[in-house]
Amino acid sequence: MPSKLAEDYRALVQTHIDTLSKKAAQQPVDYTLLNTSTPLDYAPLPGDMAANVQARLKTIDLTGAQ
Repeated sequence: MPSKLAEDYRALVQTHIDTLSKKAAQQPVDYTLLNTSTPLDYAPLPGDMAANVQARLKTIDLTGAQ
């Protein structure tokens, strides 16, 4: 039973990812699927998205300093 649940869950997640990809492609937005095990600094991002993310990261204080 657990393997069937895992299989069903993976299928549902894949369907969700496919839907997001299709909907994003129909809109004027940047969308890319990322693997959360890779730090955002090293993620392969298309075109202008990489520059936008890097610019935004520079404005965020991740150290917790106030």
